[in-house]
Amino acid sequence: MTPSRDAAVHDLSYRPYEGVRRPLHTRYRAIARNLVAVSWRGWLRLRAWVIAAVIAVVVFGALTYVFSFLTQNRIVEHALAGSGTPLRLTDYLLPLSVDVMTTLAFVVGLTALAGAVADDLRAGAFEFYFARPIRARDYIAGKLLGGAIMIGAIALCGPVVVALVQLALSTDTARAAAGVARAIAAGAIATAAFAVVPLGIGALGSRRRYTAAAWALLYLVAGNVAIGIGHAVGAPEVGALSLKQSVMALAYAIFDVRIVRGDDLLPPEWAAVLALIGYVGAALGALSWRVRRAYRRGVATG
Repeated sequence: MTPSRDAAVHDLSYRPYEGVRRPLHTRYRAIARNLVAVSWRGWLRLRAWVIAAVIAVVVFGALTYVFSFLTQNRIVEHALAGSGTPLRLTDYLLPLSVDVMTTLAFVVGLTALAGAVADDLRAGAFEFYFARPIRARDYIAGKLLGGAIMIGAIALCGPVVVALVQLALSTDTARAAAGVARAIAAGAIATAAFAVVPLGIGALGSRRRYTAAAWALLYLVAGNVAIGIGHAVGAPEVGALSLKQSVMALAYAIFDVRIVRGDDLLPPEWAAVLALIGYVGAALGALSWRVRRAYRRGVATG
């Protein structure tokens, strides 16, 4: 049969992808970018709490500016320096900023991180991720990086900016510079705890409402119960089971601050270190177990 003059032959065959190919070891960044971007689009997931952190930093900076002109600049009957001498208000603002930022970090964990893996499980996103050359460890690393960026923007950057404001206003440059280093250390600890633990809890279920509730129960209920039991039996180390108290115990120790009122509610440093290692280790184990289980059970195609 002779084809007509208007007939056309169309090439419907498969053509290989000719676009940009990213190295395999960098593809975890796509997971991280997706987590941050999705969370940022939700007003109450991340954006509102970053704005709240900025407002808090401005308040702490203003207080630092005002207190720098006060002659009697100290805390009475509440906190002392590690040596037992009265603590200046400007020195107390740094650990206090860590305290405030960890509260905001908990909310970000509740609204964004605790449901991140659960949302992927429920939406069938693992089929999309693992159908491409993305390994299980790429997914895990991407989620951890994204969580660290989100929490670090609050729990790390907030105290560091306050410390930099103090450095700019201080006449004792060496002392203020040490405050910046201490803010980095305390903020890094808070970032690790509040980024990893809610992600690990979120890997234990496939519904956001349940994983977020589990994170809230661990942080608010179980933590306060542990504090109460430790206070009742005279064993403050039991309070280390409170994630907040463990982070703040190490933060106060880093800043060389001793709380006078309610000091028995703060766990000792060794207990706080062990508790944080346990929480972070268990969360990483849960996250790795969930992702690798999905990968091995045939969700992955490569």
